[in-house]
Amino acid sequence: MKKFKNGSKVAFTLSEVLITLAILGIVAALMIPNIVQNYKRIVTETKFKTIYSQLTRIVDMINVEYGSVSKILDTIGTSGSTPARGNYFSDNYLKQYLNFKKECAATTSTKTCRIFKNEQLKMKDNTDGDQMKYYHEYELANGMYLGAMSVYNGMRLIVDINGNKNPNKVGTDIFYFNVYNTENDYAKNNSLGCGLNQNYSVEQLKTTFTWVPASFCSGKGETCSCLIIHNNLKIPKNYPW
Repeated sequence: MKKFKNGSKVAFTLSEVLITLAILGIVAALMIPNIVQNYKRIVTETKFKTIYSQLTRIVDMINVEYGSVSKILDTIGTSGSTPARGNYFSDNYLKQYLNFKKECAATTSTKTCRIFKNEQLKMKDNTDGDQMKYYHEYELANGMYLGAMSVYNGMRLIVDINGNKNPNKVGTDIFYFNVYNTENDYAKNNSLGCGLNQNYSVEQLKTTFTWVPASFCSGKGETCSCLIIHNNLKIPKNYPW
């Protein structure tokens, strides 16, 4: 630091200013990635909780109005994953409870419109995961995208919490929720389950596994919702983005 001759003022030298700026730059470089990551986690958690709550409420309303989701699945059949079953469920049960501003219905084996971006849902391993090309798709009033497809012994609800924004990747902004109709899974209780293919309900998931390893969200990423749900709807610190 340099003093003027009259001793009344002080000033930093150029070298001191450059050193200070360099230190600030290093600190910023260390802190910004953490700030960005924390922000990403908070935003994802908030949106995940929102859609999880909405879908849970919809399943509960279907149970009240129609007896149970399990009865519906029994009625429309549970063998195979044909688009006809999934679209029937959307048209006759799911759609009436959705607050959506756009619908892209699949009336034939092909569709003239798409909602999910680029006609592709990328899995975590970057393979093509577009399973919605033959099923109904909805753009919800909150900007999220929702698709309902049939899977063996149940229904799968696919949600893009970012809508038309990137990265459009399963486990990052696209999450799977299931309702099954087989013994020992969450559909037995007519409730919304996560994307786990094995016969574990969300309740069983918490009691069977004292902790859920990050490997639950590896591979293609269908089970990433399980990892978040098991952690009380919070993104765990070791979450494999």
